[in-house]
Amino acid sequence: MIFQGASALKAKLKLKGGHEMSNLKHAFIVLIGSLLLAGAAWAQVNRGSITGIVTDPSGAVVANVAITVSNPATGVTNNVTTNSSGV
Repeated sequence: MIFQGASALKAKLKLKGGHEMSNLKHAFIVLIGSLLLAGAAWAQVNRGSITGIVTDPSGAVVANVAITVSNPATGVTNNVTTNSSGV
């Protein structure tokens, strides 16, 4: 039987000392738990950045330099070109 009735649900939400947890409190706890799990899942996203300025031996910035960054373990490659500031 899928529907158990309100009294069966109240019996499941009994806390120590005989206190009952209201549906609003129960929903709040579920919401907070879901948000914490979502945050933990978001933390598993692979993101990174590499920053720098391309300069020549005299220290002057160099524009329009083609840069290739690759990860041999994953085979991912990213190509960028520096701007007029060498970034």
